[in-house]
Amino acid sequence: MRDDASSAPKGPMFGLTRSIRRRMITGSLLILALPLLVFTLAASSVLWRFYLQQLEADIAAQALLMADTVAPSLAAARTGSLPDDAFGPEAIASRWRRRSDARVTIADARGVVRASSVGEGVGVPIDDSRRPGMRAALGGRSNATVWRSPNFAHEDTMYVNVPAWYGGQVTGVVRVAHTLTTLRQRVSRLRQTLLAAVLLYTLAIGVCTVAFAATIVRPAERLQRDAERIAAGDLSHRVEVRGPEEITQLARTLNHMTSRLEVLEGLRRRHVSDVSHELRTPLTAIRSMAETILKYGDSDAGLRERYLPRILTQTDRLARMVTQLLDLAQIESGHYVPSLTPLNLAEVLDEVALTNAARAAELGVTLEARVSDRALAVRGDRDRLVQVFMNLVDNALRYTPRGGSVTLSAVSTRGHVEITVADTGQGVPPEHLPHLFDRFYRVETARSPLAGGTGLGLAIVRQIVESHGGRIKVTSACGQGTLFLIELPGASPPPLAPRASNPPTPESKE
Repeated sequence: MRDDASSAPKGPMFGLTRSIRRRMITGSLLILALPLLVFTLAASSVLWRFYLQQLEADIAAQALLMADTVAPSLAAARTGSLPDDAFGPEAIASRWRRRSDARVTIADARGVVRASSVGEGVGVPIDDSRRPGMRAALGGRSNATVWRSPNFAHEDTMYVNVPAWYGGQVTGVVRVAHTLTTLRQRVSRLRQTLLAAVLLYTLAIGVCTVAFAATIVRPAERLQRDAERIAAGDLSHRVEVRGPEEITQLARTLNHMTSRLEVLEGLRRRHVSDVSHELRTPLTAIRSMAETILKYGDSDAGLRERYLPRILTQTDRLARMVTQLLDLAQIESGHYVPSLTPLNLAEVLDEVALTNAARAAELGVTLEARVSDRALAVRGDRDRLVQVFMNLVDNALRYTPRGGSVTLSAVSTRGHVEITVADTGQGVPPEHLPHLFDRFYRVETARSPLAGGTGLGLAIVRQIVESHGGRIKVTSACGQGTLFLIELPGASPPPLAPRASNPPTPESKE
């Protein structure tokens, strides 16, 4: 394992885990903290409007109370009677100055300022530019306004103007002004308190989210490190199955994949060695015989006749192995697309039986094709299907002892055609059956000078059958024989060709 496999993770998985953590934290803050922030700002605005309305109501109530109190005195002054100084404008303004920070201005019905809590403008007519709304109140209409008053250093100030009624007539106007600075400071302090609370809450949420994200991301980072170790070539490594359900399921899947890769890698290494041996053996024999012919061919006239056929046999074996490797590579690459046409199955099986008849007779094995329905048809690539049956028959003949039999048969069932290749050979041990169609797989106990397969034939057979939309199964019993069952989609029968004669049997040959 490389040293960098244990270093700080920098691969795509690490980027993913960082992304998960970042998204969880960002998402949590947006979902939880942002609404609180919006709520805080909205609450501050609502509180400001509430306090403003409350202040206006309080000032209006106080102004109305003072207007009712001072109205008789203003009416007496208007008629020339002696006013009650205890409830006169000056007394009211003086008492208000001691009680509140608000400013009180009282004017009579003629619009002349009679009293002011700060002693400003007394005895002069009302100036609308400095005391807006007072003349409107003399018309009998109460009013309120907020503006930047020059009387309060141009601070935001609320004014309430209330007419003083007495005997059904307006005898004057009472004006109460209150700066909003104190109120604004109160709302600002409240907003700051809420924002501080939101900030603390956000920090708490952030800490909790980081801790929670770690419980999710940490197993993913562990999986990433395990995957890097496996990718570095350590196929014996297994992921520890623990954590949330999704992580454990992913770990099991990764372990299953690694186990499968380990098995395939073992098969590849073992059978690459086997194929190398199979290639080296005939090449060594060819070289040895060729060197012998070159060295002793002139002195031994029969040497060429003995060795040249053997060289051809070994050459054929090499060519067959190379052809199988190329076929398997083409099929597994996905470039092979079968040319499907209706085929008469009886003709195909007869052709295979006739092609192998001489070899079967030589081995003393009975080979026959039994197809009762001569119109039985499938859709397929003729050359490839012949290759399938030739491979299966070749295997059957290779492992069937003298006196045994190999039978090809076909029947129609539920829109499909089932073709069987059965032999009475030595059979395959049960533990080898699940791997029989794996490429490079060979049953070691079946090796013999006569057998000498490459472990590619059955892998090619399965790929061709599956490319035709079919499937293949195998059953076997040691000492009783092996049966391959191929299921292919059926088709309408093509025109029949004349039936070929039955292949010769060992008995007829003798």
